[in-house]
Amino acid sequence: MCSRSLAVAEAVPRLTAGCCLFHNKAMHATLRPHWLVAQVSDINCAALAARGVQAVILDLDNTLTPWRSFDIAPAVMAWMAQVKAAGLRACIVSNAATARRVRPVAEELGVPWITRACKPLPGGFHRAMQLLGSTPETTAMIGDQMFTDILGGNRLGLFTILVEPISPHEAWTTSLLQRPLERLLGRVPREAFPSDGVQGGDERAQPIDQLGTGV
Repeated sequence: MCSRSLAVAEAVPRLTAGCCLFHNKAMHATLRPHWLVAQVSDINCAALAARGVQAVILDLDNTLTPWRSFDIAPAVMAWMAQVKAAGLRACIVSNAATARRVRPVAEELGVPWITRACKPLPGGFHRAMQLLGSTPETTAMIGDQMFTDILGGNRLGLFTILVEPISPHEAWTTSLLQRPLERLLGRVPREAFPSDGVQGGDERAQPIDQLGTGV
């Protein structure tokens, strides 16, 4: 499948979700992250571990690096060291069609990786949890997109964290289709993110019927 066809195919479930959410409160709820932060380096890894999180699934583009970039900011490198120091396992899960850029970034960060995840479909998330040896109850999803990272994670009952995109540059399917819907809905977290990263309770989304089958 060519890259343009793959991008269109990946956009279908996102658009379906966007059209349905206006008439479905349950679907709308699955687009709300538990935490909303400016960047991954703001996340307190020890606090995640204290909540029972044992593994984190990480988006790549505009979460760990700018879109289509190999550049990893020093703050991200330092944060990844904190992830490991807190005893958390991590895996990069990307919708990229090839490993050309995903592999070098993952190897520099010292974590495994998965491509062709087709988020928000569940297949990529299940593959990552199998690789990490975790369950939905012990896994967090961190990413910059509501209709891929947050929707997919919430539908499976993961603890979800939405970050602001690193760069304004991104795929056309994201800038033209997803971002306008995100602005319309608002990036509203389930709970306030405290300054020390610690928050009581765990109001996770309950898994709901899936929009499609996994990969």
